[in-house]
Amino acid sequence: MRKITSFYYLNYPDNQPNDPLDAFSEVYVEIGDEKSTINNFDETYSLMVYTLNNLKKMIKNKSYLVLKSVIIVDRFDDKTIQRALESVVDNIEEYGIKIGD
Repeated sequence: MRKITSFYYLNYPDNQPNDPLDAFSEVYVEIGDEKSTINNFDETYSLMVYTLNNLKKMIKNKSYLVLKSVIIVDRFDDKTIQRALESVVDNIEEYGIKIGD
């Protein structure tokens, strides 16, 4: 069984977005087995996380979207994003892009 050892936002390395209802970021998710730790994990995957409001603005500006490896949330916060990531952890390679070897 796999588990998430950590995840972090590239757009918000030190804090959360000012408006959690209108935000996006690339997210790195570190995955390991049951014995893995934050400093000892097996793989890293990248996904993009967007709020609905942010997607609406993007569509309004371009009139279309082409997206890969996306999670859509109503609110950009750790708890919501963690629940989304945990829902796909066992088959994350189908949703995320593997980073590194």
